[in-house]
Amino acid sequence: MNDNKNLNNDLDHLSVALDVVLQSDSLTDVCRRAVLAPGTNNVFRGCHILSLDVTGQLVPEAYFGAELPSNYLEHAMNAVVTRNLEFAAETDTTAASISIPMINNGIPEAVAVLVMEPGTTEQYISPEIVPLISKVAGYHLDEKRASKEARVQTFSGKPSVEEMSTRQVKVLEFMAEGLTNAEIARRLLLSESTVRQESVKIYRCLNTDNRQEAVAQGRALGLISKLQQNG
Repeated sequence: MNDNKNLNNDLDHLSVALDVVLQSDSLTDVCRRAVLAPGTNNVFRGCHILSLDVTGQLVPEAYFGAELPSNYLEHAMNAVVTRNLEFAAETDTTAASISIPMINNGIPEAVAVLVMEPGTTEQYISPEIVPLISKVAGYHLDEKRASKEARVQTFSGKPSVEEMSTRQVKVLEFMAEGLTNAEIARRLLLSESTVRQESVKIYRCLNTDNRQEAVAQGRALGLISKLQQNG
């Protein structure tokens, strides 16, 4: 009886995971659906997708919801190395989390870190279904990268300081420093609403979906480094 119940739970979790991955239209949407999808039973507070760069370091690529716990890196890298789910139990100072590798053609390319609700004591997802989730998610990751490259190629012109207002560039600089919208608003004597509106304009100009991507794009295009050199 317990075996049948466990099998049903695994199938339910697998179905939810596949829906989250396959119905999403971007990596940010994957993160959003992972947190908000009804089938996850409000277990997750945040989702982060981190990609492996050419040096083997994990680089943020998309996120939604709660911030990464301070101990995420060790567990995320373990998930990549073992190619399996890694569960980090809740402590007095950090939330529980699970890390799932995203594998494409047998090679780990990224990892999804799911931040769990306070009081969570179990990893929620059975290790038996992780290999399939990892492969589907890895294929989706590769697909979305190709889609993003196509969007960048058709984007009219490269963003530059001249194409953005001085205030928008300054907001981008503060984003790079890790300031919250409230902190940026205090620095620039603006309302949080105005900062959010400027952020949306920045994302649109840089052809990105969130602040982490905007900062990465800003650095790649020299917007942030140019400001720092002139400061």
